[in-house]
Amino acid sequence: MSHEIILSLNGLEQTLQVISGKFKNWKVWKIKFKNGEEAVLFKHMDEWMQRHEDRLDHKTITAIGKQIDLINNDISFA
Repeated sequence: MSHEIILSLNGLEQTLQVISGKFKNWKVWKIKFKNGEEAVLFKHMDEWMQRHEDRLDHKTITAIGKQIDLINNDISFA
């Protein structure tokens, strides 16, 4: 499933494409930035994590994770 989210950090807004998928037994979220960069996030317990090679800062991971949680809540109660 694909979604677009607006991420607002440090006074800047950017639109990200978020695509949910599966890797082994994990639900993962592929994030595509406007500049072509990509990252993969997954949630372990209550903490959002990334692949080692993505190198996003903790603040960015947390902000994207909050938006993904909102998407998940909308899907659950729709």
